[in-house]
Formats: sequence, structure tokens, C-alpha cells
Amino acid sequence: MENGYTGNLYSTPEPSYYKGKNMIAVMSGRHGSGKTWLAVSLAQVLSAMKQKVLLFDGCGGINNIKKQLGLDDCSDLDKVIYQGACLNQIITCYNKGHFDLILSN
Repeated sequence: MENGYTGNLYSTPEPSYYKGKNMIAVMSGRHGSGKTWLAVSLAQVLSAMKQKVLLFDGCGGINNIKKQLGLDDCSDLDKVIYQGACLNQIITCYNKGHFDLILSN
């Protein structure tokens, strides 16, 4: 091709958010096993190391991360599920920890 493109014209390009990114999942089948504490601690340590952090709370109805961080009026996944908002519209910037959050309802 004259513009130097050598890829497949019919393939979908890989989204940029996949490139060079890492994901850590913290999960357990038990309540009270320290998942929230570990997830928040990891977010704080990684952000202190100048890493970009988005803490995603997918445990609906419990709000442990909101409680642990003392957050009250924050957007949450309910706006995505029931009101059609996009995920980027509900990201909460947690300035004390220098990381971002997506919270469950």
C-alpha cells in the first residue's frame, strides 16, 4: 500500500486501552476475607508508585469501597445500567489516594 499500512484492511484494530496495560483482579467466594482492604491498599500503593490506577468495584449492593473511603454522593454503576450513562461518565476521582474509581450501587 502506498501509505505504508501493512495490516489487514478488514480486521478491527486492537483498542489502545489493551496496549501496555495490566489488570489485577481481587476476588473470593467468601465475605469478610479482606478483598476490599486489599484492593484499596493495592490502588494506594500503585498510585504512590506513579502508576495510573482505576479501582473498579463490581460488588453491587454492598458499597464496601464507598464506606472504607468515606465517599457519599458518587456516581455508580446504576447510572450505566438503568440510565444509559457511559462508564467514563461515572468515574470518580479520589484525590486523597490519587486514583480513580468506578463504584457499584
